[in-house]
Amino acid sequence: IVAAAKARGLALPPVSSFQAIPGQGVDALAPDGRILLGNRRLMESRGIELGPLTERAEALAAAGKSSVFVAFGGEALGLIAVADTLKPTAREAVAALVARGLEVVMLTGDSRVVAEAVAREAGITRVLAEVLPADKAAEIKRLQQGGRVVAMVGDGINDAPALAQAG
Repeated sequence: IVAAAKARGLALPPVSSFQAIPGQGVDALAPDGRILLGNRRLMESRGIELGPLTERAEALAAAGKSSVFVAFGGEALGLIAVADTLKPTAREAVAALVARGLEVVMLTGDSRVVAEAVAREAGITRVLAEVLPADKAAEIKRLQQGGRVVAMVGDGINDAPALAQAG
């Protein structure tokens, strides 16, 4: 998001009191006021009314895109659509795993609508969505119950505990 803003020549104010909120977004203090970037859960927890942005976010979710809401000074100003792009071989890889008798499960913090859209594209039929980073390891452990062997692929620091649990 920062790289795209800079590429568009947008001025980014210096921030202080930067706080990453796992599974929700970020909260920072700029010279002119508080900046929030994050999901609906973050905005609701801070009392930010999303108004007509909610409808736009729902349309984006149906297309497999997550919305990062932007609020400044207690007011929602807009949203940024972000999406994971599947590698061209993702569907083929999932199909090969299923053909070997393996169950492929998507475990994600994304909203259910976004996760299901991406899963459909990848050929994944079981989705565990809206799982907070701190809860991913517990989900892996639950999947391991009954003697199952679980492998996990993750793409960020939030996945570290779940990756360690999958061993």
